[in-house]
Amino acid sequence: GAEKLGIVQADVAVGIDKVSPAHELAELGAAVIQVCQGLPPDDQGGLAVGGMLLGKGKGGDIPPVHKVDRAPGGRVAQLHQAAGGGAACRGRKVIHDVRTSRGAIEALREDGFEPVMVPVGHAFAKPALRRLGALCGGELAGHYYFSEFFGCDSGVLAARRIMAEAARAKMSGSTFSGMMSPIAERYANSGELNFRVENKEAAIDRALAAAKTLLPAETSRTDIDGVRIDCACGWFNIRKSNTEPYLRLVAECDTAARLAEWTGLFRSAIEG
Repeated sequence: GAEKLGIVQADVAVGIDKVSPAHELAELGAAVIQVCQGLPPDDQGGLAVGGMLLGKGKGGDIPPVHKVDRAPGGRVAQLHQAAGGGAACRGRKVIHDVRTSRGAIEALREDGFEPVMVPVGHAFAKPALRRLGALCGGELAGHYYFSEFFGCDSGVLAARRIMAEAARAKMSGSTFSGMMSPIAERYANSGELNFRVENKEAAIDRALAAAKTLLPAETSRTDIDGVRIDCACGWFNIRKSNTEPYLRLVAECDTAARLAEWTGLFRSAIEG
């Protein structure tokens, strides 16, 4: 049958009214399906996004929202612009955390925005967005912040923007994954790796010492949240979790082989 882009709302009590995301997508030609809260869609391959479920029919094309946020970082600012910001949004600041992919940072600059790195967590992101007058922002964890939402995060608003762009891509004969692949395929990314160690400071010192000895020369360093070191062929961030008893590592390289080498090096150093 014909390919369909579906939005599965998490509660049948949410109607398809004139202001709902479902109504907007229905106008774009998307299939709208409703289910009871807590019950999975039958065979839609639903994916949780901002309190809703994204569904895809046979042959559909919607990646997990975390893929949008983590590996490629997501073109949140571009989606904001497409949703009504217009050319006036270009040149605005967009905040991102220290774990953000280099591909996402590059894409933001290419799209005409000014990326600004901030520490991980809403306690830092929201004040930074307001202080900087930023347009919007995002974190690896899937939190998206919007200036028109008082600098706060909204999964529903993010889902609405992303799904609307996915529907427009479908109508133009392209795919959402096609929009994202130029970012997602630039670099090999480890995702966030967690280590439970007793002495986190000592483990960080060992990792940094190994990096200084065995990795290429650093081109930049930031210590606003743990340590992020960039070099010509990649970067890594090592930090203590703000919420759990873990040491967290993210690494990204120009090739998968180099990434495997780096993660093996750091794992050995961290675990002692």
